[in-house]
Amino acid sequence: MKTFWRNNQVLLIVFGTLISFIFAALLTSFTLFSPLSSRQIEVDPSNKIDSELWIIAKERYGVSLWIGKPKELDQATFDRLTGCPDVNRISSGRFVPGVTIPFRWEIQSSDERIVAQSSAQSITPRGNGCSTTAGGHLIGLGGFLIDPGTYHFKFEFSSDIPGLKDFPAKVFARCCGQGGTTWLSPVITFTNFLVVPLSLLCAVVLALVLLVRAGMAVFAARSVHTPTQVNHL
Repeated sequence: MKTFWRNNQVLLIVFGTLISFIFAALLTSFTLFSPLSSRQIEVDPSNKIDSELWIIAKERYGVSLWIGKPKELDQATFDRLTGCPDVNRISSGRFVPGVTIPFRWEIQSSDERIVAQSSAQSITPRGNGCSTTAGGHLIGLGGFLIDPGTYHFKFEFSSDIPGLKDFPAKVFARCCGQGGTTWLSPVITFTNFLVVPLSLLCAVVLALVLLVRAGMAVFAARSVHTPTQVNHL
């Protein structure tokens, strides 16, 4: 084993470095791009969200509301109630009227100081990034840009929404995509889509080379310790 380590020391160090880099890159990406807050809620003013946010980089974060389609509701009615037209309706020139969604969210620092908030006004989904997702519609509710730290995110519907009461919903606060404001977002995106796959490929090749060399070392060691039989005439 000592001989194997001595003969392959450089390869083992490179392999360990690649694995550590891949793990660190994926962990950083997951921490930055995964939802900072993802909470289940029903469309009802009595339901409120108060969750902790951990900001690791001063980037532009977006707040989105996902409204799910109840199973008993047909798609056309759901589109009309949420104000989100589907692709077929857009292509045919038939638009679904927008719907006003009253909401309020704010972000507080650890000393309860408000550092970001939405104004207590309504939005129309058609003009605010409404998109169709699996099982529902995703509606943009604005964004914020704050310094790294720990905060509290609060969300509520400021009044009833006719036709949408008790619909399943989720509220997301997430970073960053093309809206990134620092070098961190594009660097991580570049790393995830190019550097990490290449590093993973190199790690696999190195693992195969080390595996073959380890097998050869074991075979050589057994050959040395195997006694040679001498035939006496």
